[in-house]
Amino acid sequence: GGGYAIPQIETYGIERIEFLKGASSTLYGGVTPGGLINAISKVPTSEPQHAVEMLYGSHNRMQLGVDSAGPLNDDRSLLYRVVALGRKSDTQVVNTKEERVYVAPSLTWIPDTDTSFTLNMSYQHDPEGGYYGVLPTVGSLWPSPAGQIPRNFNDGDPAFDQFDRKQS
Repeated sequence: GGGYAIPQIETYGIERIEFLKGASSTLYGGVTPGGLINAISKVPTSEPQHAVEMLYGSHNRMQLGVDSAGPLNDDRSLLYRVVALGRKSDTQVVNTKEERVYVAPSLTWIPDTDTSFTLNMSYQHDPEGGYYGVLPTVGSLWPSPAGQIPRNFNDGDPAFDQFDRKQS
């Protein structure tokens, strides 16, 4: 289906989110009446900052994230930032997994006080995308004379179903 082709934004690579409503949202063209959501990517900083994130959770979810930024030279005219993330997890549904590798390097060059150039890049690979199936309401949410469908039921075929997305 077409839903698989929609790009996903890795939230670990986002600095902040802005919600624009009303007249301000029309500055970016035709938008829905509810407004516009603007996701701002992390960019290089003139002050060094470094962070490491390690997570472990339900369904053997493991995640490692690294965020490193700072100047590359003494006069701070060349700045960098590297954001990277790796994630691997089983899911609630049998025979499904989630995996992601995300790398987002960026470089800023400041030749003078009035000018700066920033180059943002990102690469994301999702070799396993989790579960996108749909269970019927009757039998999963509502009772059914045929019985209850288990929460971990997979309506797909593990020998046939595949998911592999790359975006940059």
